[in-house]
Amino acid sequence: MDVRHVISGKMHGAVSALLRRAPIYLFAMALLLAVFAGGMYAGHYKVFPHAVLSTAYKTFVAAVQVNFRPSLPSLLWNFLGRPSPPSAAQRFEFIGKDHLTDPILVPARQGHFREYCPGHAGCLAVEYAGRGEVRHVWPYRPDELEKWMEKEEFAADFPYEHALGFSFLNQAMIARQSQYANGDLLVVFGFRHSHPYAGGLARIDRTGKPVWYRPDFS
Repeated sequence: MDVRHVISGKMHGAVSALLRRAPIYLFAMALLLAVFAGGMYAGHYKVFPHAVLSTAYKTFVAAVQVNFRPSLPSLLWNFLGRPSPPSAAQRFEFIGKDHLTDPILVPARQGHFREYCPGHAGCLAVEYAGRGEVRHVWPYRPDELEKWMEKEEFAADFPYEHALGFSFLNQAMIARQSQYANGDLLVVFGFRHSHPYAGGLARIDRTGKPVWYRPDFS
């Protein structure tokens, strides 16, 4: 058999098969072009489904940031597990005197001073006195604070838009602290990847338990 006839026959069969499927290919190409053109139009004029797709994209990006790009405290304290400096001598440098005239309150954040608050997510604050001795500690209890956010009086009137995977432990930031006369703490919170970002105010007693927490955008 002539080789040229064999090759010609195979080419003819391939061309015939391609022609038979041509309508499907053309339809797929037309559909892709229509989707592309529609996407360009929706993006330019901000019409449906631009808002839906834009929201979905922002949600996806925020979820990736929350779940796959942990905050620096989480990296340092949760994954590396590095403890805080073990002795007061590494935290204080006395100049002119060898002791503290008055006690001082050192605010802390997630993962700080874990050696003073074992079994907790670090300490909220530590009070030092004398030559740097620990006078009192306030354990950080994020799980108990998160329960307050589920109360109807706040959830209904002060709704938050949190990114997927939100947890108080990982997304709450301790912005400010001050001390009441009886030793309780007033703590101001903020939230990462949330709207609004203001996380409200809490009063924390000397055992670290929340007396009250108002997640009311304060």
